[in-house]
Amino acid sequence: MLGVVWQDFFELNWNFVLFLSVLYVFVLSAALHYTKGVHEGQIGKTHPQYKMHAVMLSRALILFLLAFMSGVLRMQIDQNTVNTALNIYDKYEGKHMLITGVVIDEPDRRDNFTYLTVEPIDLKCAEECEQSGVSVIGYDVKIIAQTQSYTEFAYGDKVIMKGVLEKPENFQVDNGRIFDYVNYLEKDGIYYSVKFPEMDLLSRGHGNYVKSALFDIKQKYIDSLNELIPEPESGLAAGITVGAKRALGKELTEAFRNTGLIHIVVLSGFNVTVIIIFLLHILRAFPRWIKWGFISVAVILFAILTGADAPVVRASIMGLLGVAALVLSRTYAVVRALFIAVFVMVIWNPNIALNDVSFQLSVTATLGLVMFSRQIIDYLNNIWPGNRSVAHGVSIRHSLLEIAGITMAAQIAVLPLLIYYMGEVSVVAVIVNMLTLPIIPISMLFAFIAGVAGMFSSSIAAPFAFTTYILLAYIIGVVEFFNSLPITTLQIF
Repeated sequence: MLGVVWQDFFELNWNFVLFLSVLYVFVLSAALHYTKGVHEGQIGKTHPQYKMHAVMLSRALILFLLAFMSGVLRMQIDQNTVNTALNIYDKYEGKHMLITGVVIDEPDRRDNFTYLTVEPIDLKCAEECEQSGVSVIGYDVKIIAQTQSYTEFAYGDKVIMKGVLEKPENFQVDNGRIFDYVNYLEKDGIYYSVKFPEMDLLSRGHGNYVKSALFDIKQKYIDSLNELIPEPESGLAAGITVGAKRALGKELTEAFRNTGLIHIVVLSGFNVTVIIIFLLHILRAFPRWIKWGFISVAVILFAILTGADAPVVRASIMGLLGVAALVLSRTYAVVRALFIAVFVMVIWNPNIALNDVSFQLSVTATLGLVMFSRQIIDYLNNIWPGNRSVAHGVSIRHSLLEIAGITMAAQIAVLPLLIYYMGEVSVVAVIVNMLTLPIIPISMLFAFIAGVAGMFSSSIAAPFAFTTYILLAYIIGVVEFFNSLPITTLQIF
Protein backbone atom coordinates (compact mmCIF):
# COMPACT_ATOMS: atom_id res chain seq x y z
CA MET A 1 0.00 0.00 0.00
CA LEU A 2 2.94 2.34 0.67
CA GLY A 3 4.04 1.90 -2.95
CA VAL A 4 0.57 2.87 -4.21
CA VAL A 5 0.52 5.98 -1.98
CA TRP A 6 4.05 6.93 -3.06
CA GLN A 7 3.21 6.59 -6.76
CA ASP A 8 -0.09 8.49 -6.34
CA PHE A 9 1.68 11.46 -4.76
CA PHE A 10 4.89 11.58 -6.81
CA GLU A 11 3.79 9.94 -10.12
CA LEU A 12 7.18 8.37 -10.87
CA ASN A 13 8.01 7.91 -14.55
CA TRP A 14 8.93 4.57 -16.08
CA ASN A 15 12.68 5.31 -15.97
CA PHE A 16 12.62 5.79 -12.21
CA VAL A 17 10.43 2.72 -11.77
CA LEU A 18 13.00 0.76 -13.79
CA PHE A 19 15.75 2.10 -11.52
CA LEU A 20 13.80 0.97 -8.45
CA SER A 21 13.33 -2.45 -10.02
CA VAL A 22 17.07 -2.83 -10.59
CA LEU A 23 17.73 -1.63 -7.03
CA TYR A 24 15.24 -4.15 -5.71
CA VAL A 25 16.96 -7.00 -7.58
CA PHE A 26 20.31 -5.90 -6.19
CA VAL A 27 19.05 -5.65 -2.60
CA LEU A 28 17.22 -8.96 -2.99
CA SER A 29 20.38 -10.70 -4.19
CA ALA A 30 22.43 -9.20 -1.37
CA ALA A 31 19.84 -10.14 1.24
CA LEU A 32 19.57 -13.71 -0.05
CA HIS A 33 23.36 -14.05 -0.11
CA TYR A 34 23.57 -12.68 3.42
CA THR A 35 20.83 -15.02 4.66
CA LYS A 36 22.57 -18.00 3.07
CA GLY A 37 25.85 -17.00 4.72
CA VAL A 38 24.17 -16.74 8.12
CA HIS A 39 22.56 -20.17 7.75
CA GLU A 40 25.84 -21.78 6.69
CA GLY A 41 27.70 -20.22 9.60
CA GLN A 42 29.97 -18.08 7.45
CA ILE A 43 28.65 -14.90 9.00
CA GLY A 44 28.25 -14.19 12.71
CA LYS A 45 29.55 -17.56 13.94
CA THR A 46 29.73 -16.52 17.58
CA HIS A 47 26.38 -14.74 17.75
CA PRO A 48 23.47 -17.20 17.24
CA GLN A 49 20.87 -14.70 18.47
CA TYR A 50 22.28 -12.15 16.05
CA LYS A 51 21.98 -14.70 13.26
CA MET A 52 18.27 -15.18 13.91
CA HIS A 53 17.58 -11.43 13.96
CA ALA A 54 19.67 -10.93 10.83
CA VAL A 55 17.71 -13.56 8.92
CA MET A 56 14.38 -12.11 10.07
CA LEU A 57 15.48 -8.59 9.14
CA SER A 58 16.65 -9.62 5.68
CA ARG A 59 13.39 -11.48 5.02
CA ALA A 60 11.36 -8.50 6.22
CA LEU A 61 13.36 -6.22 3.91
CA ILE A 62 12.71 -8.52 0.97
CA LEU A 63 8.96 -8.59 1.66
CA PHE A 64 8.81 -4.82 2.19
CA LEU A 65 10.59 -4.06 -1.07
CA LEU A 66 8.49 -6.60 -2.95
CA ALA A 67 5.27 -5.07 -1.65
CA PHE A 68 6.53 -1.52 -2.29
CA MET A 69 7.55 -2.27 -5.88
CA SER A 70 4.31 -4.12 -6.54
CA GLY A 71 2.36 -1.09 -5.37
CA VAL A 72 4.39 1.34 -7.47
CA LEU A 73 4.10 -0.77 -10.61
CA ARG A 74 0.38 -1.44 -10.14
CA MET A 75 -0.39 2.24 -9.62
CA GLN A 76 1.77 3.18 -12.59
CA ILE A 77 -0.16 0.81 -14.85
CA ASP A 78 -3.49 2.11 -13.55
CA GLN A 79 -2.47 5.77 -14.03
CA ASN A 80 -1.32 5.16 -17.60
CA THR A 81 -4.55 3.34 -18.49
CA VAL A 82 -6.75 6.04 -16.97
CA ASN A 83 -4.78 8.92 -18.48
CA THR A 84 -5.09 7.39 -21.94
CA ALA A 85 -8.86 7.15 -21.51
CA LEU A 86 -9.19 10.65 -20.03
CA ASN A 87 -7.41 12.13 -23.05
CA ILE A 88 -10.35 10.86 -25.11
CA TYR A 89 -13.15 11.79 -22.70
CA ASP A 90 -11.81 15.29 -21.97
CA LYS A 91 -12.50 16.30 -25.59
CA TYR A 92 -16.22 15.85 -24.95
CA GLU A 93 -16.46 17.50 -21.51
CA GLY A 94 -19.27 20.05 -21.30
CA LYS A 95 -20.89 18.88 -24.53
CA HIS A 96 -24.28 17.28 -25.13
CA MET A 97 -23.54 13.64 -25.78
CA LEU A 98 -25.25 10.46 -26.90
CA ILE A 99 -23.71 7.77 -24.73
CA THR A 100 -24.33 4.08 -25.24
CA GLY A 101 -23.36 1.87 -22.33
CA VAL A 102 -24.26 -0.88 -19.89
CA VAL A 103 -25.43 -0.47 -16.27
CA ILE A 104 -22.77 -2.40 -14.35
CA ASP A 105 -23.98 -2.11 -10.76
CA GLU A 106 -27.15 -2.06 -8.71
CA PRO A 107 -29.09 1.22 -8.95
CA ASP A 108 -28.28 3.38 -5.92
CA ARG A 109 -31.72 4.69 -4.94
CA ARG A 110 -31.91 7.81 -2.77
CA ASP A 111 -34.89 9.77 -1.46
CA ASN A 112 -35.15 12.14 -4.44
CA PHE A 113 -33.16 10.46 -7.23
CA THR A 114 -31.27 7.35 -8.32
CA TYR A 115 -27.65 6.88 -9.36
CA LEU A 116 -26.76 4.50 -12.20
CA THR A 117 -23.16 3.43 -12.85
CA VAL A 118 -22.71 3.07 -16.61
CA GLU A 119 -19.76 1.59 -18.49
CA PRO A 120 -19.74 3.39 -21.87
CA ILE A 121 -19.44 1.57 -25.17
CA ASP A 122 -19.30 4.59 -27.46
CA LEU A 123 -19.61 8.38 -27.32
CA LYS A 124 -21.23 10.61 -29.92
CA CYS A 125 -21.95 14.31 -29.98
CA ALA A 126 -25.68 15.01 -29.80
CA GLU A 127 -25.06 18.28 -31.66
CA GLU A 128 -22.38 19.77 -33.87
CA CYS A 129 -18.88 19.44 -32.47
CA GLU A 130 -15.36 19.05 -33.82
CA GLN A 131 -14.92 15.48 -32.58
CA SER A 132 -16.59 12.52 -34.21
CA GLY A 133 -17.98 9.51 -32.40
CA VAL A 134 -15.53 7.14 -30.77
CA SER A 135 -15.61 3.62 -29.37
CA VAL A 136 -14.41 3.45 -25.74
CA ILE A 137 -14.67 -0.31 -25.20
CA GLY A 138 -11.81 -1.54 -23.04
CA TYR A 139 -11.16 1.74 -21.24
CA ASP A 140 -11.73 1.39 -17.51
CA VAL A 141 -13.61 4.67 -17.13
CA LYS A 142 -17.22 4.76 -15.94
CA ILE A 143 -19.94 7.41 -15.89
CA ILE A 144 -22.43 7.99 -13.09
CA ALA A 145 -25.89 9.04 -14.26
CA GLN A 146 -28.20 10.88 -11.86
CA THR A 147 -31.80 9.96 -12.79
CA GLN A 148 -35.32 10.21 -11.40
CA SER A 149 -36.18 8.33 -8.19
CA TYR A 150 -38.24 5.56 -9.75
CA THR A 151 -36.29 4.32 -12.71
CA GLU A 152 -36.97 1.18 -14.73
CA PHE A 153 -33.31 0.46 -15.33
CA ALA A 154 -31.43 -2.36 -13.62
CA TYR A 155 -28.06 -4.09 -13.58
CA GLY A 156 -27.09 -5.47 -16.99
CA ASP A 157 -29.29 -3.09 -19.02
CA LYS A 158 -27.86 -1.65 -22.22
CA VAL A 159 -28.98 1.97 -22.43
CA ILE A 160 -28.52 5.08 -24.50
CA MET A 161 -28.58 8.43 -22.73
CA LYS A 162 -28.47 12.01 -23.90
CA GLY A 163 -27.04 14.66 -21.62
CA VAL A 164 -24.10 16.91 -20.78
CA LEU A 165 -20.89 15.07 -19.94
CA GLU A 166 -19.37 16.68 -16.83
CA LYS A 167 -16.69 16.03 -14.27
CA PRO A 168 -18.02 15.52 -10.71
CA GLU A 169 -17.34 18.22 -8.13
CA ASN A 170 -16.86 18.16 -4.37
CA PHE A 171 -19.69 19.59 -2.27
CA GLN A 172 -20.48 20.80 1.23
CA VAL A 173 -22.34 18.50 3.64
CA ASP A 174 -24.68 19.38 6.51
CA ASN A 175 -21.94 19.93 9.12
CA GLY A 176 -20.17 22.41 6.85
CA ARG A 177 -17.31 20.13 5.81
CA ILE A 178 -16.39 19.52 2.16
CA PHE A 179 -17.07 15.98 0.96
CA ASP A 180 -14.37 14.75 -1.44
CA TYR A 181 -16.86 13.42 -3.96
CA VAL A 182 -14.30 13.32 -6.78
CA ASN A 183 -11.98 10.86 -5.04
CA TYR A 184 -14.96 8.94 -3.67
CA LEU A 185 -16.04 8.18 -7.24
CA GLU A 186 -12.51 7.65 -8.57
CA LYS A 187 -12.03 4.63 -6.30
CA ASP A 188 -14.65 2.88 -8.47
CA GLY A 189 -13.22 4.16 -11.74
CA ILE A 190 -15.92 6.85 -12.15
CA TYR A 191 -14.53 10.08 -13.64
CA TYR A 192 -17.57 11.68 -15.31
CA SER A 193 -21.23 12.30 -14.59
CA VAL A 194 -24.42 13.06 -16.50
CA LYS A 195 -27.26 14.71 -14.57
CA PHE A 196 -30.84 13.76 -15.38
CA PRO A 197 -30.21 12.58 -18.95
CA GLU A 198 -32.84 11.40 -21.39
CA MET A 199 -32.51 7.62 -21.25
CA ASP A 200 -33.85 4.74 -23.32
CA LEU A 201 -33.51 1.02 -22.78
CA LEU A 202 -31.93 -0.82 -25.71
CA SER A 203 -31.80 -4.36 -24.32
CA ARG A 204 -31.39 -6.36 -21.12
CA GLY A 205 -29.19 -9.20 -19.92
CA HIS A 206 -25.71 -7.79 -20.59
CA GLY A 207 -24.44 -8.36 -17.06
CA ASN A 208 -22.82 -11.35 -15.41
CA TYR A 209 -25.36 -14.17 -15.09
CA VAL A 210 -24.47 -15.06 -11.50
CA LYS A 211 -24.45 -11.42 -10.44
CA SER A 212 -27.80 -10.78 -12.14
CA ALA A 213 -29.36 -13.80 -10.44
CA LEU A 214 -28.03 -12.73 -7.03
CA PHE A 215 -29.34 -9.18 -7.46
CA ASP A 216 -32.78 -10.51 -8.47
CA ILE A 217 -32.89 -12.75 -5.38
CA LYS A 218 -31.75 -9.85 -3.23
CA GLN A 219 -34.54 -7.59 -4.51
CA LYS A 220 -37.18 -10.29 -3.92
CA TYR A 221 -35.79 -10.80 -0.43
CA ILE A 222 -35.97 -7.05 0.32
CA ASP A 223 -39.52 -6.87 -1.08
CA SER A 224 -40.45 -9.78 1.20
CA LEU A 225 -39.10 -7.96 4.25
CA ASN A 226 -40.95 -4.78 3.27
CA GLU A 227 -44.24 -6.68 3.09
CA LEU A 228 -43.75 -8.42 6.44
CA ILE A 229 -42.12 -5.74 8.59
CA PRO A 230 -43.01 -2.03 8.82
CA GLU A 231 -40.50 0.76 8.26
CA PRO A 232 -37.93 1.59 9.53
CA GLU A 233 -37.40 -1.90 10.99
CA SER A 234 -37.65 -3.53 7.55
CA GLY A 235 -34.94 -1.19 6.24
CA LEU A 236 -32.67 -2.12 9.14
CA ALA A 237 -33.36 -5.82 8.54
CA ALA A 238 -32.34 -5.43 4.90
CA GLY A 239 -29.26 -3.45 5.91
CA ILE A 240 -27.88 -5.92 8.47
CA THR A 241 -28.48 -9.00 6.31
CA VAL A 242 -27.80 -8.04 2.69
CA GLY A 243 -26.38 -4.52 2.96
CA ALA A 244 -29.29 -2.78 1.25
CA LYS A 245 -28.10 0.75 0.49
CA ARG A 246 -30.03 3.73 1.83
CA ALA A 247 -32.50 1.34 3.47
CA LEU A 248 -33.00 3.46 6.60
CA GLY A 249 -33.42 6.91 5.15
CA LYS A 250 -31.15 9.89 5.70
CA GLU A 251 -32.14 10.89 9.25
CA LEU A 252 -32.02 7.44 10.85
CA THR A 253 -28.78 6.60 9.05
CA GLU A 254 -27.28 9.77 10.51
CA ALA A 255 -28.50 8.70 13.98
CA PHE A 256 -26.74 5.33 13.59
CA ARG A 257 -23.60 7.17 12.52
CA ASN A 258 -23.73 9.59 15.46
CA THR A 259 -24.11 6.76 17.96
CA GLY A 260 -21.30 4.65 16.51
CA LEU A 261 -23.51 1.82 15.25
CA ILE A 262 -23.36 2.52 11.52
CA HIS A 263 -21.07 -0.49 11.01
CA ILE A 264 -24.01 -2.91 11.36
CA VAL A 265 -26.09 -1.09 8.74
CA VAL A 266 -23.56 -0.72 5.93
CA LEU A 267 -22.23 -4.26 6.43
CA SER A 268 -18.76 -4.72 7.85
CA GLY A 269 -16.46 -7.43 9.06
CA PHE A 270 -18.80 -7.99 12.00
CA ASN A 271 -21.62 -9.19 9.74
CA VAL A 272 -19.33 -11.47 7.73
CA THR A 273 -17.87 -12.92 10.93
CA VAL A 274 -21.37 -13.70 12.23
CA ILE A 275 -22.20 -15.53 9.00
CA ILE A 276 -19.00 -17.59 9.04
CA ILE A 277 -19.46 -18.57 12.69
CA PHE A 278 -23.07 -19.55 11.99
CA LEU A 279 -22.07 -21.69 9.01
CA LEU A 280 -19.28 -23.35 10.99
CA HIS A 281 -21.81 -24.23 13.66
CA ILE A 282 -24.42 -25.80 11.36
CA LEU A 283 -21.75 -27.61 9.30
CA ARG A 284 -19.75 -28.94 12.23
CA ALA A 285 -20.73 -32.58 11.44
CA PHE A 286 -19.43 -32.41 7.85
CA PRO A 287 -15.87 -33.30 6.74
CA ARG A 288 -13.40 -30.45 6.87
CA TRP A 289 -12.97 -30.03 3.09
CA ILE A 290 -16.72 -29.99 2.43
CA LYS A 291 -17.12 -27.47 5.22
CA TRP A 292 -14.40 -25.19 3.81
CA GLY A 293 -15.73 -25.49 0.24
CA PHE A 294 -19.31 -24.67 1.20
CA ILE A 295 -18.32 -21.72 3.39
CA SER A 296 -15.97 -20.38 0.70
CA VAL A 297 -18.69 -20.41 -1.94
CA ALA A 298 -21.23 -18.91 0.49
CA VAL A 299 -18.92 -16.07 1.55
CA ILE A 300 -17.95 -15.21 -2.05
CA LEU A 301 -21.60 -15.17 -3.16
CA PHE A 302 -22.51 -13.06 -0.12
CA ALA A 303 -19.79 -10.53 -0.95
CA ILE A 304 -21.10 -10.24 -4.53
CA LEU A 305 -24.70 -10.06 -3.33
CA THR A 306 -23.98 -7.16 -1.00
CA GLY A 307 -22.06 -5.14 -3.60
CA ALA A 308 -18.49 -6.19 -2.72
CA ASP A 309 -17.75 -3.07 -0.69
CA ALA A 310 -14.24 -2.85 0.74
CA PRO A 311 -15.05 -3.83 4.37
CA VAL A 312 -16.97 -6.91 3.21
CA VAL A 313 -14.23 -7.99 0.80
CA ARG A 314 -11.56 -7.48 3.46
CA ALA A 315 -13.52 -9.49 6.01
CA SER A 316 -14.33 -12.18 3.44
CA ILE A 317 -10.68 -12.71 2.53
CA MET A 318 -9.63 -12.84 6.17
CA GLY A 319 -12.55 -15.13 7.01
CA LEU A 320 -11.69 -17.56 4.24
CA LEU A 321 -8.06 -17.62 5.37
CA GLY A 322 -9.27 -18.34 8.90
CA VAL A 323 -11.49 -21.21 7.78
CA ALA A 324 -8.63 -22.59 5.66
CA ALA A 325 -6.34 -22.50 8.71
CA LEU A 326 -8.99 -24.37 10.69
CA VAL A 327 -9.40 -27.01 7.99
CA LEU A 328 -5.63 -27.47 7.61
CA SER A 329 -5.08 -27.43 11.40
CA ARG A 330 -2.75 -24.46 11.08
CA THR A 331 -2.34 -21.45 13.33
CA TYR A 332 -4.33 -18.43 12.15
CA ALA A 333 -2.23 -15.24 12.30
CA VAL A 334 -4.66 -12.33 12.16
CA VAL A 335 -2.08 -9.68 11.27
CA ARG A 336 -0.70 -11.83 8.46
CA ALA A 337 -4.23 -12.45 7.15
CA LEU A 338 -4.94 -8.71 7.28
CA PHE A 339 -1.73 -8.02 5.34
CA ILE A 340 -2.68 -10.57 2.67
CA ALA A 341 -6.19 -9.13 2.37
CA VAL A 342 -4.88 -5.56 2.04
CA PHE A 343 -2.21 -6.61 -0.48
CA VAL A 344 -4.71 -8.47 -2.68
CA MET A 345 -7.27 -5.66 -2.58
CA VAL A 346 -4.78 -2.87 -3.32
CA ILE A 347 -3.19 -4.81 -6.18
CA TRP A 348 -6.68 -5.40 -7.61
CA ASN A 349 -7.75 -1.76 -7.20
CA PRO A 350 -4.97 0.62 -6.09
CA ASN A 351 -7.38 3.57 -5.82
CA ILE A 352 -8.94 2.25 -2.62
CA ALA A 353 -5.72 2.85 -0.68
CA LEU A 354 -6.20 6.63 -0.68
CA ASN A 355 -9.73 7.23 -1.94
CA ASP A 356 -11.88 4.66 -0.09
CA VAL A 357 -12.58 5.85 3.45
CA SER A 358 -14.48 2.66 4.32
CA PHE A 359 -11.41 0.60 3.36
CA GLN A 360 -9.14 2.75 5.51
CA LEU A 361 -11.51 2.59 8.48
CA SER A 362 -12.01 -1.16 8.12
CA VAL A 363 -8.29 -1.96 7.99
CA THR A 364 -7.43 0.45 10.78
CA ALA A 365 -10.23 -0.81 13.04
CA THR A 366 -9.18 -4.43 12.47
CA LEU A 367 -5.58 -3.59 13.31
CA GLY A 368 -6.80 -1.79 16.43
CA LEU A 369 -8.74 -4.87 17.54
CA VAL A 370 -5.62 -6.99 17.19
CA MET A 371 -3.32 -4.51 18.91
CA PHE A 372 -5.45 -3.09 21.74
CA SER A 373 -8.59 -5.13 22.46
CA ARG A 374 -7.03 -7.76 24.74
CA GLN A 375 -5.21 -5.19 26.87
CA ILE A 376 -8.36 -3.08 27.21
CA ILE A 377 -10.49 -6.10 28.10
CA ASP A 378 -7.96 -7.19 30.76
CA TYR A 379 -7.97 -3.66 32.17
CA LEU A 380 -11.77 -3.62 32.31
CA ASN A 381 -11.75 -7.02 34.04
CA ASN A 382 -9.52 -5.58 36.74
CA ILE A 383 -11.92 -2.67 37.22
CA TRP A 384 -15.00 -4.93 37.30
CA PRO A 385 -13.80 -8.32 38.61
CA GLY A 386 -17.30 -9.72 39.15
CA ASN A 387 -18.52 -12.58 41.33
CA ARG A 388 -16.96 -15.81 40.08
CA SER A 389 -19.50 -17.94 41.94
CA VAL A 390 -22.35 -16.79 39.74
CA ALA A 391 -21.86 -18.50 36.38
CA HIS A 392 -24.49 -16.61 34.39
CA GLY A 393 -23.48 -13.29 35.91
CA VAL A 394 -19.87 -13.88 34.97
CA SER A 395 -20.92 -14.85 31.45
CA ILE A 396 -22.98 -11.69 30.98
CA ARG A 397 -20.26 -9.53 32.53
CA HIS A 398 -17.64 -11.16 30.33
CA SER A 399 -19.72 -10.59 27.17
CA LEU A 400 -20.32 -6.94 28.02
CA LEU A 401 -16.65 -6.33 28.76
CA GLU A 402 -15.67 -8.07 25.52
CA ILE A 403 -17.98 -5.77 23.54
CA ALA A 404 -16.77 -2.69 25.42
CA GLY A 405 -13.13 -3.62 24.91
CA ILE A 406 -13.56 -4.37 21.22
CA THR A 407 -15.52 -1.16 20.61
CA MET A 408 -12.99 0.95 22.49
CA ALA A 409 -10.06 -0.65 20.64
CA ALA A 410 -11.68 0.05 17.27
CA GLN A 411 -12.62 3.61 18.25
CA ILE A 412 -9.08 4.36 19.46
CA ALA A 413 -7.58 3.03 16.23
CA VAL A 414 -9.87 4.94 13.87
CA LEU A 415 -9.97 8.14 15.94
CA PRO A 416 -7.41 10.03 13.79
CA LEU A 417 -9.29 9.08 10.61
CA LEU A 418 -12.67 10.07 12.09
CA ILE A 419 -11.29 13.44 13.14
CA TYR A 420 -9.70 14.00 9.72
CA TYR A 421 -12.69 12.96 7.61
CA MET A 422 -15.68 13.76 9.85
CA GLY A 423 -14.35 16.34 12.28
CA GLU A 424 -16.28 14.67 15.09
CA VAL A 425 -16.40 11.51 17.21
CA SER A 426 -19.22 9.70 18.98
CA VAL A 427 -19.13 9.87 22.79
CA VAL A 428 -21.84 7.22 23.24
CA ALA A 429 -20.50 4.55 20.87
CA VAL A 430 -19.25 2.21 23.62
CA ILE A 431 -22.49 2.13 25.63
CA VAL A 432 -24.68 1.88 22.49
CA ASN A 433 -22.64 -1.06 21.20
CA MET A 434 -22.82 -2.76 24.61
CA LEU A 435 -26.60 -2.44 24.61
CA THR A 436 -27.18 -3.61 21.03
CA LEU A 437 -24.41 -5.87 19.68
CA PRO A 438 -25.39 -8.94 21.78
CA ILE A 439 -28.70 -9.21 19.92
CA ILE A 440 -27.42 -8.40 16.41
CA PRO A 441 -26.61 -12.05 15.50
CA ILE A 442 -30.02 -13.33 16.59
CA SER A 443 -31.66 -10.37 14.80
CA MET A 444 -29.79 -11.25 11.61
CA LEU A 445 -30.90 -14.88 11.90
CA PHE A 446 -34.59 -14.10 12.41
CA ALA A 447 -34.56 -11.39 9.70
CA PHE A 448 -32.97 -13.81 7.24
CA ILE A 449 -35.49 -16.58 7.99
CA ALA A 450 -38.39 -14.12 7.76
CA GLY A 451 -37.21 -12.68 4.44
CA VAL A 452 -36.55 -16.05 2.81
CA ALA A 453 -39.72 -17.68 4.16
CA GLY A 454 -41.76 -14.65 3.08
CA MET A 455 -40.73 -15.23 -0.52
CA PHE A 456 -42.80 -18.44 -0.39
CA SER A 457 -45.37 -18.10 2.41
CA SER A 458 -46.35 -15.10 4.52
CA SER A 459 -47.98 -17.34 7.11
CA ILE A 460 -44.78 -19.28 7.79
CA ALA A 461 -42.74 -16.07 7.89
CA ALA A 462 -45.10 -14.17 10.22
CA PRO A 463 -43.74 -15.34 13.63
CA PHE A 464 -40.13 -14.79 12.51
CA ALA A 465 -41.02 -11.37 11.15
CA PHE A 466 -42.71 -10.38 14.41
CA THR A 467 -39.66 -11.44 16.44
CA THR A 468 -37.42 -9.54 14.04
CA TYR A 469 -39.57 -6.44 14.44
CA ILE A 470 -39.33 -6.56 18.25
CA LEU A 471 -35.55 -6.99 18.22
CA LEU A 472 -34.91 -4.28 15.66
CA ALA A 473 -37.39 -1.88 17.26
CA TYR A 474 -35.32 -2.19 20.43
CA ILE A 475 -32.10 -1.40 18.54
CA ILE A 476 -33.66 1.60 16.82
CA GLY A 477 -35.10 2.76 20.13
CA VAL A 478 -31.65 2.68 21.76
CA VAL A 479 -30.12 4.57 18.83
CA GLU A 480 -32.84 7.24 18.79
CA PHE A 481 -32.66 7.72 22.56
CA PHE A 482 -28.91 8.28 22.64
CA ASN A 483 -29.03 10.39 19.48
CA SER A 484 -31.54 12.68 21.20
CA LEU A 485 -29.16 13.45 24.06
CA PRO A 486 -27.67 16.94 24.19
CA ILE A 487 -24.16 15.58 23.56
CA THR A 488 -23.97 12.60 21.22
CA THR A 489 -20.94 13.57 19.19
CA LEU A 490 -17.93 15.69 20.07
CA GLN A 491 -17.09 18.25 17.41
CA ILE A 492 -13.31 18.51 17.01
CA PHE A 493 -13.13 21.01 14.15
